[in-house]
Amino acid sequence: MTALHLACKGGHLDSVTRLVQAGTALDVKDNNGKTVLHHSATGGHVDCTVLLMQAKATNDICDENQKTPLLCAAEEGHAEVCKELIDRGAAVNTVDEELNSPLIIACKNQHQSVVDLLVKRGAKVDAEDVRGHNAAFYAREIDDQAILSSLESAPPVATWDISKSLT
Repeated sequence: MTALHLACKGGHLDSVTRLVQAGTALDVKDNNGKTVLHHSATGGHVDCTVLLMQAKATNDICDENQKTPLLCAAEEGHAEVCKELIDRGAAVNTVDEELNSPLIIACKNQHQSVVDLLVKRGAKVDAEDVRGHNAAFYAREIDDQAILSSLESAPPVATWDISKSLT
């Protein structure tokens, strides 16, 4: 773990700024495969996350469990970090090694604000994990009516019928 990893984990913006300006590598992984952006996102450090993204840290890089910084932020309920990552190109429907999407993870952890953001940004409500369960399954399992309502109000995802384009 580098000094930049530690600064990002603790949300120490001044230290992060100095280390980034000094040219510290941004995509170096620690022993768990996490980059500085993973640590910043997990900790909910919006300013550090924005700074790292402006410095061109890789947004959709995966750790050893195939988790991206967006998945980490969604798991911890950091809606503002999720918003910043998505605004800067993070894949809203990325999945980890168990096919958990940010939406499924947010539902499992009852993070309403993250669910609302992800639905608004086009998350696939019907995406399933390796067990064949979608976000609504987990919301029903914990009886979270507010999250279920958000999922039910999701706009339909546009699909493109390739067979029609071939004629």
